[in-house]
Amino acid sequence: MADTPDDNPSETDNQPNLEALEQQIASLRREINKLGRTIAALAEEETGIQVETVGGVVRNNPGTFSGALFLGATVGVVIGLALGQLNSDSPRLLDSYLPRSPFN
Repeated sequence: MADTPDDNPSETDNQPNLEALEQQIASLRREINKLGRTIAALAEEETGIQVETVGGVVRNNPGTFSGALFLGATVGVVIGLALGQLNSDSPRLLDSYLPRSPFN
């Protein structure tokens, strides 16, 4: 014969506990969702601030930005020439790039 809640008093005592636990779980889930949304909003705000900061520097100081870009390109070319000279037999840096004199 199947047990009914009336026959087993311990099951009826567990029902209020089970409902309280379910309410606590639901409350915790809502709180976790709220925290997740808050963290996402803060991350979005922080990323937006960083992007605006870099864009603001470029907009406010275009000469400084272009000067730094030119300096970086110049350093890159010099490093490239130096690395290319490592495989060359000529002791002079620009011998491979300059035309040869017909008088030599």
